[in-house]
Parts: sequence; C-alpha cells; structure tokens
Amino acid sequence: MNIAWVLRQGITLKDASIDPKVMSDIGPIWGTWESWKEFQTDNVISTNIELSQQLVEKAFHAVCNLWVDEQHFEYIGSPKKVHTFKHNIKGHFGPAGKNFTPANIINLELASRAYDLLVVVGFDIYTPHSRTDLAVDGREVRDSKHRYLMQLVKIIKKNPNVQYVFADVVPCKNVYKPFKQLENFTVDSNDNIVKFLTQL
Repeated sequence: MNIAWVLRQGITLKDASIDPKVMSDIGPIWGTWESWKEFQTDNVISTNIELSQQLVEKAFHAVCNLWVDEQHFEYIGSPKKVHTFKHNIKGHFGPAGKNFTPANIINLELASRAYDLLVVVGFDIYTPHSRTDLAVDGREVRDSKHRYLMQLVKIIKKNPNVQYVFADVVPCKNVYKPFKQLENFTVDSNDNIVKFLTQL
C-alpha cells in the first residue's frame, strides 16, 4: 500500500503533534515551503511566482521535489528537476483565513494521483455556519469556507480508489456534512493513525 501525508499550509510541529521521523518512516510528506524545515517535506509546492523564483535561486529543488505552477515555469528559467502542476482554481478564498488556501487543495490533488492512502493533517473541515462563525466571521467568510471545503470534497469524490484519513478531527459530528457522505473519507486521532500505520 502506498501511503503519504498531506500537510496544511503553515502547519507547525506543535499543530501536528506527530513526530516527523515517524511520518517519514511511513511515507512521503507533501506540504509547502513553510513546513519544510520542521518536517523535511519531500514534496513542496509553490503557488507564488516570486517565491518559486527565490526557491529555485536557492537550489531548493536539490533537497526536495519542488512543484511550481506550470504558468510560472518559463518565467523562473525552466529549471531541470522542478515539477509543474496545472490547476483551475479561480481566485482565492478571500477572508477565509490561512487554513483555507489554494495550496492545500493543490497538495491534496497532486498527492491523490500517486497513493492509495492519504493522511491529511491540520486541515479544518468543520461546518462553517455555526452561530459563532456568523457572529465573528460574517457571511463572506462563511461562503469562502464553503467554496474551499467543496473543492476538497470534489477531490475525494473523484478519487474513489484513494482512502483519505483526516487526522485529529474531533468531534466528527461537526465535520462538514458532504464529507460524511463519501465512502473513502474517515477521521481518526493522531495516535490511532500512527499505531495502525506502523503495524502495516
């Protein structure tokens, strides 16, 4: 079974509360450049053209598999050993916050092409229309969260042969309802996931 980890953009060791060494022993890690230092991320994506240029100039692609938007590839010099991705995510998710970024969607999409089981860490998949959200965030934020969450649902739905396990999502009852209707979606605690995967 091919297993990989997908990390939320900007996640820290404190957020994940899983030993990166344990993670890497189980399978490769996908994330963004922010998590590379702490997690030694194997596959790093960049959605920003200036950042992609800087990472290439620093030979970042020599220490990991660097993925950049194919529209930026020629601009940054078409470097060898740099991978490209194509996406059709329109715009961004506005004020939905750092947990709701196109990078998260792209990471999940790319990893879905190569693995049987993905452990998804740090993603906020809770229903965004509680009274608290409406009072604090407002309708615009709530709608942005809905659009983001539906992008994740679409990825899972179109990859029925991939099992998606969202780590440390508690309580499950508050998970965005469309996820619960997917047969290849589940949630579990970090401890249970690590215990299960290290026994495979």
